[in-house]
Amino acid sequence: MPHAHDTVPVTLAPAQANTIVLALDPGITTEPQWGDPRGITDDCLAVKDILGWHDPAEHDVRVALTPRQWDVVVAELDRDALTLLRNGEDDEAGEGMRTLDTVLDQISQDLPAHPVQPATAQQPLDLGDANYYTLFQPPRGGWRTGFTYGRPDTTSGPPIRSAEPGRGLAVATDSPAVAVTLQILPVAPEADVEGWEYVGEISQQWVSHPYPELVLAAPDQEGAVLPELPTQVWPHTVYRVRLSTRRTSGAEEEHRLQLWPEHAAPPLDLKRPHREEGKST
Repeated sequence: MPHAHDTVPVTLAPAQANTIVLALDPGITTEPQWGDPRGITDDCLAVKDILGWHDPAEHDVRVALTPRQWDVVVAELDRDALTLLRNGEDDEAGEGMRTLDTVLDQISQDLPAHPVQPATAQQPLDLGDANYYTLFQPPRGGWRTGFTYGRPDTTSGPPIRSAEPGRGLAVATDSPAVAVTLQILPVAPEADVEGWEYVGEISQQWVSHPYPELVLAAPDQEGAVLPELPTQVWPHTVYRVRLSTRRTSGAEEEHRLQLWPEHAAPPLDLKRPHREEGKST
């Protein structure tokens, strides 16, 4: 592991260097508006100055940055790819993820460690007339009442979706009574699909500022405060979220939400029940 002020070189295609420069823009323009809570603005400015802008016809470029600076580059490529995926810009997102892979293939062992403390919480929900619930972090106002994000459309996508980038998720249900287990994990768990009717994953950015705790709530209801997402993973704010669901006794449902730090990736269904095919909601 190099020292904090040592530099680590990476070879990039000119277009990949430009992709990094574009991904750094929110760290330069948006982060300061929120007080730069991740402390990355100076890093983004320095990296942008080092990278410059390149003609795609040029030869490959060799870029030397500190481990901290590469850490910020990885985080911002993740965030940018996730934003592009949400906007349906799959080609541009793919370019960002390929650039990320190029960087990680060369320096993943040199990046700072970001330990995550495991945590588990269980919470029953009575949704009343609602057919979905929310998992979110409180915004600047600090309120912990469930947002009215709207139910995910399970006829065209998974029953879980990012309802507010950086802030919250919406999860569809078929029952007003749901027992939810939340697990925060340091690494991806085994893909456990046995005994579950649905298992799927999405990527989600979490801002964790100014309130790092997660809140589970039905729309317009006071939420239950769950464990905090570890802030030591900053500047890495992208987590993978795996939802597993099944019916239990009667009309009740059991849901398991597993979160771990992971690079941005498209949504993935690991198991989907046949009974939902062609079903309208």
